[in-house]
Amino acid sequence: MRLLIVFVLLLAVVALAVNITIYAVDQATGKPLNATIELYSGNELVEIGFNNLTADVAPGVYIVDVLYENQVFSTVETITSSGVYPVKIPMAIIEAEAVDAVTGRPVEWPVEVRGPSSVVASGIGSVKAEVLASAGNGTPITYSIVVETPFRSIIKQVQPVPGQTSPVYILVPTAAVRVEVYNGATGNLSDYPVFLSNGTAVIAEGRGEIAAEVLAGNYTVIYTVSLGPIALNFTKTISLGQGVNETVPIRAPTAVVTIYVLNPLGAPIRNATVQVYYGVRLIANGSPPLSLILLGNATYKAVAQYGDYEASAELSPRPFQPAIYYLNLSLPTTTTRVMPITSASSTTSLTSTGARRTTTTTTATPKPTKAPSSNTSASSASAPPYLLPLAGLMPALAAVALALTLAARRGR
Repeated sequence: MRLLIVFVLLLAVVALAVNITIYAVDQATGKPLNATIELYSGNELVEIGFNNLTADVAPGVYIVDVLYENQVFSTVETITSSGVYPVKIPMAIIEAEAVDAVTGRPVEWPVEVRGPSSVVASGIGSVKAEVLASAGNGTPITYSIVVETPFRSIIKQVQPVPGQTSPVYILVPTAAVRVEVYNGATGNLSDYPVFLSNGTAVIAEGRGEIAAEVLAGNYTVIYTVSLGPIALNFTKTISLGQGVNETVPIRAPTAVVTIYVLNPLGAPIRNATVQVYYGVRLIANGSPPLSLILLGNATYKAVAQYGDYEASAELSPRPFQPAIYYLNLSLPTTTTRVMPITSASSTTSLTSTGARRTTTTTTATPKPTKAPSSNTSASSASAPPYLLPLAGLMPALAAVALALTLAARRGR
């Protein structure tokens, strides 16, 4: 009898049982999710399943736990009849696109969707990802959209809404720039080394010109002008706005300098030697006319030599303005020396500043005398003063000479 009662009760329970299927579904797309599903009656585990749970249970109130992405999503289900019971998981869609501000087209750089602990999805220029919009306890989840540009990472954050698509548009603040450095003396594009710096590193370089795409901001252009063995750097700060495509012309402050060398008479000389110095460093040399390009607003020294002659001048050219300099040759400065006269015929050497050394020979001559007048005797006018004391001796000397001659004849 007891066995019959138990059997009847079991039949009643079976008659009251319902067949149910429970699975997790993406709230944004409606697609089933691969998840672990647990069914509880109170604190008692009734059934467990993977991807979906199928069980025969008595009608009643049950707790369904879905384990997905390390989160537990709990819901209360009132089961009254057989059927399918989907559990919605708060999923959302993120669609991110990075656009170049200069071209207006998607960039060709990596774009990533990063969750709290890992990269969810990645692409080039754009990316799409299905993500959890909130945790199991209902807390919203924040995601970072990261664009890896050659300059730096561009980051934008988003909190998606469950069941919806969140479009994320990132405008990468790029700017295009072309820098052209011209020789200020000639007006032609130079071949000077040119660099573009962001303040911490050189991001572009070239000769005479550079073209680069950069992030909007302030940059420094550095170009180098060489003067023989000396290299001088010049800088210019430029500011680039978002989306601009700008050409920046720069004129190097140079000037054409021509140097002529003239002899003391003012005539040009071509086979002299000309040297140009910047400070104590020799930066150029050659024969006149010497033409060269120098930096303006600087001071140079030009030295010319031709044999014993030399000349020098200070050069101070102005930027962009041709300059001509004439160097007038002269002898080096020496001291004038006067030699005393020691005889009637003597040589005197004279040296003067800026003139060739010259030698002049002079011969002493008696002072001219007056011609005798018609009423003046010849004896009083012809003899010089220093011969007058000898006038009385002349007859005596003549008598002695005559006596000696006679004596010699007698001896024969």
